[in-house]
Amino acid sequence: MNEINIHNVPAFQRSRSIKSIEKKLNKKNTRVTRSKKKPKKTKKLETDIPVTQELPAQEEYKISTKSVKKRNIREMHACGHCDAYFEKIDVAVINVTSPIRQGDQILFETAKGLFEQPIDSMQRNRKNIRLARSGDEIGLKVGIPPKVGGTVYKII
Repeated sequence: MNEINIHNVPAFQRSRSIKSIEKKLNKKNTRVTRSKKKPKKTKKLETDIPVTQELPAQEEYKISTKSVKKRNIREMHACGHCDAYFEKIDVAVINVTSPIRQGDQILFETAKGLFEQPIDSMQRNRKNIRLARSGDEIGLKVGIPPKVGGTVYKII
């Protein structure tokens, strides 16, 4: 029964029946069974990648364990708040809450934002000092008027 006998099939059914006979011949008596459930595919996490495998992009950004590159991040610590500002002499009065030294970089709050400057000179009771401890009220020469009541930060 390998060949199709066209003469035994009426003309109006011929195209349909020929296709069905061809399908039967192509199946080769395969037994149809129900498919078993396939296990669900799990997504691989990034942690599943072996550590020894390197991606091409990692070569450019390699950081050795011996020397870590310094990042451009600066840390600030609140060191006081501005109590008053004298316009004629451009001096801000600061109530110190943590010690600051001459030469430290400090950051002031203003009405429009922040400004940073080093401590060139500071005075307590009209006398120059190099170190101000917590609880002191000091006078600092400033370049921009700070916000009265604003926080003063020391850059570490």
